[in-house]
Amino acid sequence: MSSDLPRRVVTAVIAVSILIPALVWSPFGLWTFGVVVSLISLREFYRGFGIGPTRYYVTGIAVGALLWGVVGLDIWLAPEVQLPQAMYLLPAILFLPALEIVALFYPDEKQPAVSLGILALGIIYCYLPLYLFVDLGIPDVVSEYDFWLPFGILFLTWTLDVMSYFIGGAIGRHWLYPRISPKKTWEGAIGGAVSCFIGGMIFQYFLQPAAYSWVVISLLIGFFSQIGDLVESMFKRSIQIKDLGNILPGHGGMLDRFDGLLLSSVFIYLYFQAMEIGKFLMDKVSF
Repeated sequence: MSSDLPRRVVTAVIAVSILIPALVWSPFGLWTFGVVVSLISLREFYRGFGIGPTRYYVTGIAVGALLWGVVGLDIWLAPEVQLPQAMYLLPAILFLPALEIVALFYPDEKQPAVSLGILALGIIYCYLPLYLFVDLGIPDVVSEYDFWLPFGILFLTWTLDVMSYFIGGAIGRHWLYPRISPKKTWEGAIGGAVSCFIGGMIFQYFLQPAAYSWVVISLLIGFFSQIGDLVESMFKRSIQIKDLGNILPGHGGMLDRFDGLLLSSVFIYLYFQAMEIGKFLMDKVSF
């Protein structure tokens, strides 16, 4: 086992003791989680790829903050006032034109296309999945806030990570993807996924939600969270660094801790949308 284990445990305990009360408290607790994780992840991503404190960097972070500001305003005003969808679309639409203008008047930039691509990828990678994760907790913006859903997703993700770590360290013998992540094993990946699935069944039994299945969610997390971990490892390999940050002692940076959530939340969101579409079609057929 890693010598960082005591630090990892202490950091995890402190983080969970802050995060869980915040999620239970109100939708703004969930919103704050999204803001903090996405903006710090965005900063780590940009700095890792060499986009330091320049006009590009400032523009990318500002766009991420603006997008979260719109989400926060929507939460604050609802349910009395619903913001028009254009409020979400305008910052996203203006993002690339703003960066192109910055590039045009940035004479020291030698590869503007590369920098623009990194900045755009950072927003897509670090902002969009966390926005979808926050939206899952407040599907009708505040009026039906459900802290159990984001909490359950995080709990199952932590279960996957913890059990993969311990099972892989104890019995792991066959490397999962050594070119990208030399420490991960098939034994750890399968053991973590099975543990996550068992956690989903426990949630399903005790919570018994009518609108969605914890078992399906656990399967999505068990697969896509591990793919998300490999994606982040691929990024780190491409720039030859071990961790993208060090804000979480024993864990690395925000991206190192929440890389799995960045991918699994997208597919969980798609699962919920598929449920809505299926319900709509069934209503139409039965009508």
